[in-house]
Amino acid sequence: MGLRMDENKSVTSEMAVQYQQAGESEKTVILNAFTGVTGYHRKYAIKAHIF
Repeated sequence: MGLRMDENKSVTSEMAVQYQQAGESEKTVILNAFTGVTGYHRKYAIKAHIF
């Protein structure tokens, strides 16, 4: 999608908080939304400790 770096950091920090507070099924939805918005691969988001 092409977010600016400051937008990307904002989205990442906001979704990380939501992800940490979510239940198992909600985590899947949040991770899917995050990868759709940022363009990151799911495994990268998990292994890079974004979530």
